[in-house]
Amino acid sequence: MNELILHVGMHKTATSSIQNTLYSNRDFFETKNFYYPKNWGENHSIEIYSIFCDNPLSYHINIRKGFDKLSIEEHNKNIKKSIVDEVQSIDNKKVIFSGEDISSLTSKNLKEFKKFIINELKINNIKIIISTRESLSYHTSVIQELIKNGNNVKNYIPQEINKLYTNKISKFIEVFGKENILIYKFEDTFESKYGPVGYFLNLIGMKENDLTQIKVSKSNEGISDKAIDLINFINIKVPLFSNNKITKGRENSDTSLLTFIKGNKFRLKKEEEKEILKIMQDDILWLKNTCKIDYISEITTSSKPLVFDEEYYLNIIDIYAKLTPVIKRLVYEYILEKMKEQKYYSNVIILNKILSFIISNEFTNINIDLPSNKNIEVSKKLDPKEINLLRDSAVKLESIDLAKAIELMTLASKARPDGPFIIEKLKEYEIKVKNNKIKEKDGNKSR
Repeated sequence: MNELILHVGMHKTATSSIQNTLYSNRDFFETKNFYYPKNWGENHSIEIYSIFCDNPLSYHINIRKGFDKLSIEEHNKNIKKSIVDEVQSIDNKKVIFSGEDISSLTSKNLKEFKKFIINELKINNIKIIISTRESLSYHTSVIQELIKNGNNVKNYIPQEINKLYTNKISKFIEVFGKENILIYKFEDTFESKYGPVGYFLNLIGMKENDLTQIKVSKSNEGISDKAIDLINFINIKVPLFSNNKITKGRENSDTSLLTFIKGNKFRLKKEEEKEILKIMQDDILWLKNTCKIDYISEITTSSKPLVFDEEYYLNIIDIYAKLTPVIKRLVYEYILEKMKEQKYYSNVIILNKILSFIISNEFTNINIDLPSNKNIEVSKKLDPKEINLLRDSAVKLESIDLAKAIELMTLASKARPDGPFIIEKLKEYEIKVKNNKIKEKDGNKSR
């Protein structure tokens, strides 16, 4: 008779590392009487959530695959049959299912899942394993993952967070019984010699000697504050998903290269963390009283301001050519936006360098070396879109860097000499330059 160990997250508690380790070492685990399915992928969320959720058409994995309703139904039917055939072909094993999205299923969904386990997999002995994480680090990590996966986060304080633990855990108590649930703190796993993965394996019954023979996987490392800020800007401007489809112009994983941008560890602002703890007070108390997990004494931290340095410049120019057209345009818009916001001269210099690099790359046949080029020439015929980009870039820069705005508008003028707006803007810039010189001269006299 088989037993089922159902590992359901929570999210952001080394679940990917656990799944990768179980999957890559599954032949070894089978010799020790543990069975990790071969017919499904590493993360069983993909199969289980798709089968048992209320609306598989809106599941982001199915959207990324381009599935419509019929293809989802066929897919779910096939993966359901594959696991039934596989599990019924083995005997006297501890079967392990692991998927953090299982914790997002409703009580009704879980009841259907339980029926499937008992009636079709023929397993009555079900043990649930749940790992919890301190609320502040949890939300910080979830926000990173949401942004990395194409979602836009306009407010870093998530909605409906006041019952995080209650909503994630109480439904498993209701459906499977508290006596069948083992809950542990993610923070405790770092005390293990083998880290979070080793802690989990030890928990399910792996012996110390066996752990030395396992290659432990690590995944889902956090990404920097600068990467998060840029990717979130992109997702707000052009969301990855629209009407259960990938938005036109966006591509699956089109911001993945941006995750390599280095910087400080991403953190929430202190006031945001305080707000989260305030909202979650009752939920944290519920967790302590119901599950004996104590997070009552959580301490707030504080985010650091973004710093745009030489390393940032090198990171951007290293990946820029490999980005899709839409992401290139949005990176350009982001740099312009940050130039307007920045108060520190050193940051503006770096952003200026990046902007010059982008413009030079977008107009590869224009003789341009911003910001110091004095002999601007146009060595090719530009199409209207390119002329408009030069013109619009100049307008966006005029309040930040007048000299660069003049250079860009002069380029646009060379390509479109009769453009009335361009002519008027160059006249306007000429007046501004004269006025600035007069102010500077008067200022020197008064000293």
